Order: sequence, then C-alpha cells, then structure tokens
Amino acid sequence: MLAHPPLLVLLVACGGPDLAKLEVEQQALEREVGVLRTDVQSMREQMQAMGMLPEGPANGAVAGPSAGLDGQLTFTATREGPLPALPSLPEPQRRSGTKCGWRFFAPWLDQVSDISLDRTGSGKSSPILLLQAGEELTAHANLPKFERSCSGAFRVQPRYIFFSPFDDEDAVSGPWTLALDDAVPLARGGDGQGMYWVFPGTTLTFTFDGDWVPEWGAFGVTVDARLLTVGTPEQPQRAPTAMAQLEVLGKRKSGRENRLGLVLETDPPTEAWTVRVESPADGPWVLLQTLWVGNEEQALVVAGERG
Repeated sequence: MLAHPPLLVLLVACGGPDLAKLEVEQQALEREVGVLRTDVQSMREQMQAMGMLPEGPANGAVAGPSAGLDGQLTFTATREGPLPALPSLPEPQRRSGTKCGWRFFAPWLDQVSDISLDRTGSGKSSPILLLQAGEELTAHANLPKFERSCSGAFRVQPRYIFFSPFDDEDAVSGPWTLALDDAVPLARGGDGQGMYWVFPGTTLTFTFDGDWVPEWGAFGVTVDARLLTVGTPEQPQRAPTAMAQLEVLGKRKSGRENRLGLVLETDPPTEAWTVRVESPADGPWVLLQTLWVGNEEQALVVAGERG
C-alpha cells in the first residue's frame, strides 16, 4: 500500500509550501481522530463500569448463537417469594401544552424506566404497572397515547411517570397505585421479547432437562444480569445493602452493583439441573439480560439476542 495517495504524491511533487502545509494538517487531523477514538473507548468503559451501558459476557450489542435449540432442549421458569409492595404516588400533575397529558413525580424509579432501560440495551422492559381504581393502564405507551389522547396509557420516564387517563382529560380522581408485572417472562414493549426480572425478596429458578445430545457440540452456560437500584420517594438514590446471588450447576457468584454473570464450560449434565437467581428483600432489582445454554453454534437462547 502506498504511503500517500497518488494524487497527494503528484501535488507534493509539484512543490509549494501550501501543499506541504496541507499534508501536515492532514497528519495532525489523523492524530486528533486517534485521540478522540481512545477517549470514546475510555468513556464507554467507564459507563459500562457504572452500569450505564451493557457489558459482561454477553451484552446487548452481541448477537446470540447462529442456530437455536428451541423445542429440543426444554426448561421451566418459576418465581418464588412475594412481589414487593411499591410506595404510594403523589398527586398527579397536569402537563401543560398537551391534550390529555398528566404525570406523577417518581425519580426513585429512574433506573427501571422504559427510557433508561432502552438506552442501555434492554428495550422497553420496565416492570412497573400503573392502576386507576384497580384498572391497569396500558404500559410502554408511545407519546400519542399518553399526551394527545385520553387512552388510559402510560410510560415510566426518568423522573416522571407520564400518563393519560381513561376517556376524560380531567378523570384523574384515582385512587392511583403502582404494582409490578408478575409475568414470567414479561413481554417487552415494542417487540414482545420475553424479559426475566428478579425482584427483591424473590427467587427465579430455571429448571432444564438433562438430555444434551453430543451432536450439538460443547456444553456451556452464559449468564449476564443487570443489577439496578430502586430507592424510595424519600431516598431516590438509596443503594441496596444485600447481595444478589447467582447459582449455575453449583457454581455461585454474588453482587449488588451494576452486573452479575458468569460463563461456564463443563461436561453436560445427565439429569435435570438449574440456574437460580435470588435477590434478598434489601437487595438490588435484577434483570436477566442473557441466558444461553450450549455453544456459539448451537444453543437454547432463554434470554438475550439471537443470531
């Protein structure tokens, strides 16, 4: 490969200080671009360490295995423990400039808002439900549903829950309550992909059969989970004090900040086995971002992106 493009060589050969200056400026620009790329990578690594971007053994930007074992390797997922109760809501506030828009101030839900989760690779997967007099509003709504029409819809945003009441723009008498979606898995807004949540005080257990076929290749398990903070109205940034626990085929890991995961390669089990994720009552909220069983070519993708 030539050190300089042919055109640049020709111009330099013609002489002139302006062309020499141009080449120096080009080299300086290339150095600046290199520094910028290094700075961007450093910033990305810092944001990953803070849990603001996906990382771990399998992040949201990495495609899953190229071939699936759906229907060939079976499993069940069960949750144990009561779902935690959520605090009361303040009075709703009218949003000026909208046809039917209202909001609740709820900064303690920032990390589990649809916007925050979507920005960090998990999609619109907030597990929060909003109810008026016991009737659920439609979750993960787009702007027209909670701003331009009275559709009984909402979305958890950073700092606020934006919503529109049912039928009438002034029908906000409540009582308004929050709850957690208890579906296993929860259908993500937009594409319906199954998302697995482990709430404080609960355990989620995946039980797999032991019928691994040798023709499928090497056996392994990849797990990557996000650990999220949900405080209270009085302490929105209150951090968890207890560790979430991950157990895969007897291997254990624990953590309470940012991420929790492992990559395990081993002989295939010959009988039923489990992946168990637990968070104590004062532990973090856990969102399972990746759970693959198998290898890069053949695997059952329980949670995460598919190739």
